[in-house]
Amino acid sequence: MRMAPRNTEEEMAPRPVLNLPHAGGNPYQALIYRKSGFRPLPLGRGDWQRLLDPAAPRLLHLHWDDRLFARTPDPAANARDTEEKLAILARFRAAGGRILWTVHNRLPHRIVDEAGFRTARARIAALADRVHVHSREAARHVGTAYGVPADRIRHIPHPSYLGAYEPAEATLGRAMPPPGERHFLFFGMLRGNKGVQEIVATARKLTRRDHPYRLTIAGKAFASQRRLRRRAGLNPRITFIGERIPDEEIPPLFSTAHFLLLPARGILTSGTVHLALTFGLPVIGPAIPALTEVLPPPCHSLLYDPASPRGLIRSMIRAIDMPATTLEVLRAAAFARARELAPENIGRQLGRLLEELAADASPPVQTAGV
Repeated sequence: MRMAPRNTEEEMAPRPVLNLPHAGGNPYQALIYRKSGFRPLPLGRGDWQRLLDPAAPRLLHLHWDDRLFARTPDPAANARDTEEKLAILARFRAAGGRILWTVHNRLPHRIVDEAGFRTARARIAALADRVHVHSREAARHVGTAYGVPADRIRHIPHPSYLGAYEPAEATLGRAMPPPGERHFLFFGMLRGNKGVQEIVATARKLTRRDHPYRLTIAGKAFASQRRLRRRAGLNPRITFIGERIPDEEIPPLFSTAHFLLLPARGILTSGTVHLALTFGLPVIGPAIPALTEVLPPPCHSLLYDPASPRGLIRSMIRAIDMPATTLEVLRAAAFARARELAPENIGRQLGRLLEELAADASPPVQTAGV
């Protein structure tokens, strides 16, 4: 008699992976683990002692190391803190644990001790069993700056946000907004390296020349940006929303725009670009690897030479004057790329990488639940 295959609920349950830190308000970790066969087990920035629990999972996924190391203006205190945390990581590995480190950025968003950050990152690079990057540019960076050998680097792209804020069918089935007056969007925290000041200055020129357009700037502003907000408020074509956008408002915000503006510098990965692709928005920004690697070739027509002082305004004018049929082509290409980068596809790639690490890890001690 042929026995049916065993598929108990326990065998099918995704296996836990410690995620340090875990960003509760950001869907990224949930998306990249989708269909991976694993699940992120959240750890806060102060939960380092959990790694020493013999019953804890033997897989650790490190994220956003700039939130973990060299966070104070005191280099000596940072060095002591780094040593304590790295000693815990070393003990975790010695006990059979395996470490996956995802490199999200080149430098911290707010640099307070750059030398301390680089020192900590170099030590993590030496400890990590695998280094996960979202782009070929990031792979070159960790190889050159931190000496990570190619056989320890794994390139798995950032997922799109299909299914994160609404059903994917709703996102992909939505019609393009009326093409008459072109609507540009800037989205995300108003950090200096994203070029928001350049956007406001360029919009002022477009308004003076009476170009038909609208611009929405949406994202958390800082207290130091009161002057920027005031300048934006003087432009009748700009809507400025200087606060975090609730999740439920993201689909209507993106679905009423035609283009995303991101004249960024120095970035390795941009979740906002993947959000734009998810909603079919072509991106206007410099032709840097963080954009050229992700955007589909038809959308490269709106990228400009990073050295050009007039690159942003020329691309915005090109977008304003673009025939609706051309815009539809770019929109279709963006949607196709979002489907290619769907979380399920990326999660399966992550699952294969975690399987590779799990095969080399010691099982946790079964004396307590986690």
